[in-house]
Amino acid sequence: MKFIISSYKTNGESIGIFEVENNNYTKLSSADIAAPSFIVSANNYAYTYEKNNGMSLIAYRIENGNLVFSDKLAFPGVSATHLVYSEKNNTILGCSYADGAFFSAGVENGKFTKLYTYQKQIEDDRLSRCHCVFLNNEETILGVVNIALDAIYFYDIKGKELVYKEEILLPKGVGPRHAIYNQDNSLIYVMTEYSNEVIVINTNTKEIIQSISTVPNFQGETFGATLLFSKDNKFLYASNRGEDSIAKFEVLANGKLEYVNSFSSGGQHPRHMILSSDGKYILSCNKDGNNVAIIDLEKEEVVLSIPFENVSGVDNL
Repeated sequence: MKFIISSYKTNGESIGIFEVENNNYTKLSSADIAAPSFIVSANNYAYTYEKNNGMSLIAYRIENGNLVFSDKLAFPGVSATHLVYSEKNNTILGCSYADGAFFSAGVENGKFTKLYTYQKQIEDDRLSRCHCVFLNNEETILGVVNIALDAIYFYDIKGKELVYKEEILLPKGVGPRHAIYNQDNSLIYVMTEYSNEVIVINTNTKEIIQSISTVPNFQGETFGATLLFSKDNKFLYASNRGEDSIAKFEVLANGKLEYVNSFSSGGQHPRHMILSSDGKYILSCNKDGNNVAIIDLEKEEVVLSIPFENVSGVDNL
């Protein structure tokens, strides 16, 4: 198992490549850039942010476990939070939290071609905070989750440009933070930060068909974070910062969820998580715990903890 980690660190080691075998880890390489708040990898390249006298996209080539700088593209963001890579469109897409903006940038062989779209979600005086971007399975539509506006905005991807399509409004105050499509794009699952729920939306009718708590047995302060499906799509997992747990739901035939149980995230403040390439583990980025916990999904327990200060993102290699 190989993966790449990013963090909020503004100096010192902030990106690392790790390999795990037999529940032991080896650090293969690292990089030192300012606050790479999220990271994605594809086709032997890794893409992240740098916040240093403004925001930039950074590309690294990965050679035999080593990080080799490839390119840099400045953009007018303030505090970027999320990235996705569209292989079909050769495009990096992301969002900037503080100014409520989203963007698209072309990329070819690890080199950025240009910034195609950089746009604020709204132009009025309302508070706007874009937190997450996500693609439909055909990579023709980008969803942008706005936690402050309690809304998800959708854009058609046309020649790397983003063109407004529609929006879905959610109940006021829930604070949508993360979202993913199901296999056939018929449903969207939304993780809320403030109400600690998964909201299930029918994409045809735009109606909410279910809202279900991710912390049914917890009374303290906690905030929803991230969603992911199991490899067979039979289960949905949701991370909770405060309870510091991962909730497991069975996905029923109609797409609704049934709570199964919760287990430890292996550290404090599980900000982000991914499924390992083989589908056997969750890798949980525990920001305040300063670690990435590798959780065996069959045992539902931590089998390895990798220290990494202010960890914010992780992706498979």
